[in-house]
Amino acid sequence: MNYRTIVSGAIIHPETGKVLIVKRTNTKKRGGKWELPGGKIEVLADGKLRERHDDALFREIKEETNLDAEKLLPQPVHDFEYVDGEYRRNFYVFLTRPTGKIRVKLNPEEHTKYAWVAKNELTKYGLNLGFRNAIIKAFNAHKQMQKDFEV
Repeated sequence: MNYRTIVSGAIIHPETGKVLIVKRTNTKKRGGKWELPGGKIEVLADGKLRERHDDALFREIKEETNLDAEKLLPQPVHDFEYVDGEYRRNFYVFLTRPTGKIRVKLNPEEHTKYAWVAKNELTKYGLNLGFRNAIIKAFNAHKQMQKDFEV
């Protein structure tokens, strides 16, 4: 079985409160599917991690969307396993927000479209259950953070 660890960012737009999702190119596995920005943690030939979760998370977000981001919580808001034939992926989804200017520029080798979506729009995009649950938990965590910091 081919096993990899994936980190993804549920990127919350600071003004609209929507989450960024991206659509995979048709040339990639699971082509045409919507997902959160993210990707594999790089590993060395001996199987040891080449980078930390945070480094991989921010690198992947930058490579796929051209956004800089920061984590809002230190731990993932959701994790899930995805198995497809010989592939097994463990996903860890972190609540993040963009830093700096919010200008999404997709890497055309990775994704063809992007959308900022509200919680009630998730079913329109055919996200798999793991990503849908992750986004719902991200929305809930973000809402709780806003309540905790109300003055």
